[in-house]
Amino acid sequence: MADFPQTIAQFANDHWVTLLVGFLILLFYRYCVEPFTVFKKLGICGPTPLPFVGNTARTLFDPNILPKLQQEWYMKYGKVYGYNFPSSMIRRSIIEIPKPYNKMLSVVPGQKWRDLRNTLSPTFSASKMKQVATEPYHGSNFVNSIWNQGEKHKLLKMIQLLN
Repeated sequence: MADFPQTIAQFANDHWVTLLVGFLILLFYRYCVEPFTVFKKLGICGPTPLPFVGNTARTLFDPNILPKLQQEWYMKYGKVYGYNFPSSMIRRSIIEIPKPYNKMLSVVPGQKWRDLRNTLSPTFSASKMKQVATEPYHGSNFVNSIWNQGEKHKLLKMIQLLN
């Protein structure tokens, strides 16, 4: 029994390259292949993804092919199918926000945010927001009146309804 730890140590010493390669293959599968198997585990059909790039390999060099691919997949897999893409694409699109969206109040950092907020605060004061809050109520009344008159099969004159 005392020889067992020595045997394990000797095996690891003799086959360290094999163990390292096996460990690297395990890591590759865990972080590069397994994330793209979610739809398959859920029973959702779809194109087979590639490691690292998912189903975006064909769209990397020709982004105009995406509508054709989606049509092809729709015909092949039906209305619901799984489409995989790497999470790095999501991160990159969040980091590099295109113009004019990079000037939104929720995205602008630091001093620019303070300046925008100081400019917008008087515009959205509590009293003005209370005035705007009644608009959905009036809209609901407008839709209900059109609906009621439509059920009576009346000819609607929109100019009267809008006044």
